[in-house]
Amino acid sequence: MNQCDWINELNTDGYTYVSPNHWDERLSVLRSLILEGAGCEESVSLEEIHHHISPQDINTKRLKVISTINSDQAKLDWLLEPLAPFITKLIGPDCVRQKRVNLVMHLPQDETSIIPNHSDVLTGNSSFEVTCWIPLTKCHIENTMHLFPYKKGEKAYLMPKENEVVLFKHFLKHGNSLNTTNAARVSLNIRFKSLFSPENKKSLLDYFQIWKMSEFTRIGLNEWKNED
Repeated sequence: MNQCDWINELNTDGYTYVSPNHWDERLSVLRSLILEGAGCEESVSLEEIHHHISPQDINTKRLKVISTINSDQAKLDWLLEPLAPFITKLIGPDCVRQKRVNLVMHLPQDETSIIPNHSDVLTGNSSFEVTCWIPLTKCHIENTMHLFPYKKGEKAYLMPKENEVVLFKHFLKHGNSLNTTNAARVSLNIRFKSLFSPENKKSLLDYFQIWKMSEFTRIGLNEWKNED
Protein backbone atom coordinates (compact mmCIF):
# COMPACT_ATOMS: atom_id res chain seq x y z
CA MET A 1 0.00 0.00 0.00
CA ASN A 2 1.45 3.36 -0.98
CA GLN A 3 1.51 6.42 1.24
CA CYS A 4 -1.60 7.98 -0.23
CA ASP A 5 -3.61 4.78 0.19
CA TRP A 6 -2.92 4.17 3.87
CA ILE A 7 -3.49 7.80 4.83
CA ASN A 8 -6.76 7.90 2.90
CA GLU A 9 -7.83 4.64 4.51
CA LEU A 10 -7.05 5.99 7.98
CA ASN A 11 -9.03 9.17 7.31
CA THR A 12 -11.97 7.28 5.80
CA ASP A 13 -12.25 4.28 8.14
CA GLY A 14 -10.33 5.51 11.16
CA TYR A 15 -7.78 2.69 10.95
CA THR A 16 -5.23 1.24 8.56
CA TYR A 17 -2.49 -1.38 8.23
CA VAL A 18 1.14 -0.41 7.62
CA SER A 19 4.33 -2.43 7.18
CA PRO A 20 7.35 -0.75 8.85
CA ASN A 21 10.82 -1.47 7.51
CA HIS A 22 12.99 -3.85 9.58
CA TRP A 23 9.94 -4.72 11.68
CA ASP A 24 10.67 -8.46 11.80
CA GLU A 25 13.85 -7.74 13.76
CA ARG A 26 11.95 -5.63 16.29
CA LEU A 27 9.23 -8.27 16.66
CA SER A 28 11.85 -10.88 17.44
CA VAL A 29 13.30 -8.72 20.23
CA LEU A 30 9.84 -7.91 21.61
CA ARG A 31 8.87 -11.58 21.73
CA SER A 32 12.10 -12.37 23.60
CA LEU A 33 11.44 -9.58 26.10
CA ILE A 34 7.94 -10.90 26.76
CA LEU A 35 9.16 -14.43 27.35
CA GLU A 36 11.92 -13.13 29.60
CA GLY A 37 9.51 -11.04 31.65
CA ALA A 38 7.08 -13.95 31.93
CA GLY A 39 9.85 -16.30 33.10
CA CYS A 40 9.48 -18.59 30.08
CA GLU A 41 12.10 -20.34 28.01
CA GLU A 42 13.09 -18.72 24.72
CA SER A 43 11.69 -21.73 22.83
CA VAL A 44 8.14 -21.16 24.11
CA SER A 45 5.65 -19.94 21.50
CA LEU A 46 3.65 -16.88 22.52
CA GLU A 47 0.54 -18.61 21.14
CA GLU A 48 1.04 -21.26 23.84
CA ILE A 49 2.12 -19.00 26.67
CA HIS A 50 -1.06 -19.84 28.61
CA HIS A 51 0.29 -23.37 29.04
CA HIS A 52 3.28 -21.98 30.94
CA ILE A 53 1.54 -19.44 33.18
CA SER A 54 -1.21 -20.32 35.62
CA PRO A 55 -4.45 -18.30 35.43
CA GLN A 56 -3.76 -17.03 38.94
CA ASP A 57 -0.38 -15.64 37.90
CA ILE A 58 -1.31 -14.15 34.54
CA ASN A 59 -1.83 -10.56 35.69
CA THR A 60 1.30 -10.56 37.84
CA LYS A 61 3.30 -11.91 34.90
CA ARG A 62 1.72 -9.38 32.54
CA LEU A 63 2.77 -6.49 34.80
CA LYS A 64 6.28 -7.96 35.05
CA VAL A 65 6.51 -8.12 31.26
CA ILE A 66 5.33 -4.52 30.94
CA SER A 67 7.99 -3.48 33.43
CA THR A 68 10.65 -5.42 31.49
CA ILE A 69 9.77 -3.82 28.15
CA ASN A 70 9.60 -0.30 29.59
CA SER A 71 12.68 -0.52 31.82
CA ASP A 72 15.07 0.63 29.08
CA GLN A 73 13.61 3.71 27.37
CA ALA A 74 16.50 4.01 24.90
CA LYS A 75 15.90 0.43 23.78
CA LEU A 76 12.18 1.11 23.55
CA ASP A 77 12.88 4.08 21.28
CA TRP A 78 14.98 1.77 19.09
CA LEU A 79 12.15 -0.76 18.97
CA LEU A 80 9.68 1.93 17.91
CA GLU A 81 11.94 3.70 15.40
CA PRO A 82 10.51 1.93 12.29
CA LEU A 83 7.14 3.50 13.12
CA ALA A 84 8.54 7.04 12.87
CA PRO A 85 7.97 7.60 9.11
CA PHE A 86 4.27 6.78 9.52
CA ILE A 87 3.68 8.66 12.77
CA THR A 88 5.49 11.83 11.72
CA LYS A 89 3.67 11.79 8.38
CA LEU A 90 0.39 11.81 10.28
CA ILE A 91 1.01 14.23 13.13
CA GLY A 92 4.12 16.17 12.14
CA PRO A 93 7.79 16.14 13.18
CA ASP A 94 7.22 17.15 16.82
CA CYS A 95 5.91 13.99 18.45
CA VAL A 96 5.40 12.65 21.94
CA ARG A 97 4.81 9.01 22.76
CA GLN A 98 3.20 7.23 25.63
CA LYS A 99 5.85 6.56 28.26
CA ARG A 100 4.83 2.96 28.86
CA VAL A 101 3.86 0.43 26.21
CA ASN A 102 0.80 -1.63 27.18
CA LEU A 103 0.56 -5.41 26.84
CA VAL A 104 -2.54 -7.53 26.29
CA MET A 105 -2.58 -11.32 26.70
CA HIS A 106 -5.91 -12.52 25.33
CA LEU A 107 -6.06 -16.09 26.61
CA PRO A 108 -8.27 -18.92 25.29
CA GLN A 109 -11.63 -19.27 27.04
CA ASP A 110 -10.65 -16.64 29.62
CA GLU A 111 -13.55 -14.33 30.40
CA THR A 112 -11.25 -11.99 32.33
CA SER A 113 -9.45 -11.26 29.03
CA ILE A 114 -12.59 -9.74 27.51
CA ILE A 115 -12.39 -5.98 26.97
CA PRO A 116 -15.82 -4.33 26.50
CA ASN A 117 -16.35 -1.88 23.65
CA HIS A 118 -15.03 1.54 24.62
CA SER A 119 -13.47 4.73 23.28
CA ASP A 120 -10.24 5.83 24.94
CA VAL A 121 -11.27 9.46 24.50
CA LEU A 122 -14.06 8.87 27.01
CA THR A 123 -11.52 7.63 29.56
CA GLY A 124 -9.23 10.65 29.33
CA ASN A 125 -7.18 10.35 26.17
CA SER A 126 -7.08 13.05 23.51
CA SER A 127 -8.89 12.68 20.19
CA PHE A 128 -5.65 13.98 18.61
CA GLU A 129 -3.79 10.79 19.56
CA VAL A 130 -3.16 7.88 17.23
CA THR A 131 -2.83 4.36 18.62
CA CYS A 132 -0.39 1.84 17.24
CA TRP A 133 -1.59 -1.73 17.81
CA ILE A 134 1.23 -4.26 17.52
CA PRO A 135 0.24 -7.94 17.19
CA LEU A 136 2.91 -10.42 18.28
CA THR A 137 0.93 -13.54 17.38
CA LYS A 138 -1.23 -14.51 14.43
CA CYS A 139 -4.70 -13.00 14.65
CA HIS A 140 -7.82 -15.07 14.05
CA ILE A 141 -11.33 -13.67 13.77
CA GLU A 142 -12.18 -15.59 16.97
CA ASN A 143 -9.44 -13.99 19.10
CA THR A 144 -8.48 -10.65 17.60
CA MET A 145 -9.51 -7.14 18.57
CA HIS A 146 -12.45 -5.53 16.81
CA LEU A 147 -13.39 -1.93 16.23
CA PHE A 148 -16.13 0.13 14.67
CA PRO A 149 -14.86 2.03 11.62
CA TYR A 150 -15.31 5.76 11.41
CA LYS A 151 -18.54 6.76 9.63
CA LYS A 152 -19.45 3.19 8.55
CA GLY A 153 -20.21 1.94 12.04
CA GLU A 154 -20.27 -1.85 11.51
CA LYS A 155 -17.89 -4.04 13.49
CA ALA A 156 -14.56 -4.82 11.79
CA TYR A 157 -12.01 -7.38 12.94
CA LEU A 158 -8.32 -6.58 12.87
CA MET A 159 -6.55 -9.17 10.74
CA PRO A 160 -3.05 -7.82 10.02
CA LYS A 161 -0.65 -9.80 7.89
CA GLU A 162 2.78 -10.83 9.14
CA ASN A 163 4.91 -7.79 10.05
CA GLU A 164 1.96 -5.40 9.80
CA VAL A 165 0.82 -3.06 12.56
CA VAL A 166 -2.47 -1.22 12.89
CA LEU A 167 -2.85 2.52 13.30
CA PHE A 168 -6.23 3.75 14.47
CA LYS A 169 -7.78 7.01 15.56
CA HIS A 170 -8.27 7.25 19.25
CA PHE A 171 -11.95 8.03 19.30
CA LEU A 172 -12.94 4.75 17.57
CA LYS A 173 -14.85 2.32 19.75
CA HIS A 174 -12.99 -0.97 20.09
CA GLY A 175 -12.78 -4.08 22.26
CA ASN A 176 -12.61 -7.85 22.07
CA SER A 177 -14.72 -10.94 22.72
CA LEU A 178 -14.09 -14.32 24.27
CA ASN A 179 -11.08 -16.03 22.68
CA THR A 180 -12.59 -19.27 21.37
CA THR A 181 -9.38 -20.54 19.75
CA ASN A 182 -6.69 -22.70 21.31
CA ALA A 183 -4.07 -19.96 20.89
CA ALA A 184 -3.27 -16.95 23.02
CA ARG A 185 -3.31 -13.60 21.26
CA VAL A 186 -0.54 -11.31 22.50
CA SER A 187 -0.31 -7.68 21.46
CA LEU A 188 1.18 -4.34 22.45
CA ASN A 189 -0.30 -0.89 22.08
CA ILE A 190 1.15 2.60 22.38
CA ARG A 191 -0.16 6.09 21.69
CA PHE A 192 1.37 9.07 19.91
CA LYS A 193 0.34 12.71 19.53
CA SER A 194 1.76 16.01 18.35
CA LEU A 195 3.69 17.88 21.00
CA PHE A 196 1.46 20.88 20.33
CA SER A 197 -1.97 19.23 19.99
CA PRO A 198 -4.60 19.53 22.75
CA GLU A 199 -4.58 17.13 25.66
CA ASN A 200 -7.51 15.61 27.48
CA LYS A 201 -7.11 14.23 31.01
CA LYS A 202 -3.80 12.48 30.27
CA SER A 203 -1.28 15.26 30.82
CA LEU A 204 1.76 15.70 28.65
CA LEU A 205 4.41 15.29 31.36
CA ASP A 206 2.74 12.47 33.25
CA TYR A 207 1.58 10.27 30.40
CA PHE A 208 3.88 11.16 27.49
CA GLN A 209 7.49 11.89 26.75
CA ILE A 210 9.09 13.63 23.78
CA TRP A 211 9.89 11.15 21.03
CA LYS A 212 10.75 13.25 17.96
CA MET A 213 11.45 16.94 17.67
CA SER A 214 12.44 19.09 14.68
CA GLU A 215 15.55 21.22 14.98
CA PHE A 216 13.43 24.29 14.29
CA THR A 217 11.24 23.53 17.32
CA ARG A 218 14.23 22.62 19.48
CA ILE A 219 15.89 25.99 18.79
CA GLY A 220 12.62 27.86 19.27
CA LEU A 221 11.92 26.24 22.63
CA ASN A 222 15.45 26.93 23.78
CA GLU A 223 15.16 30.64 22.85
CA TRP A 224 11.73 30.86 24.46
CA LYS A 225 13.10 29.37 27.68
CA ASN A 226 15.90 31.96 27.73
CA GLU A 227 13.69 34.98 27.04
CA ASP A 228 13.60 37.64 29.74
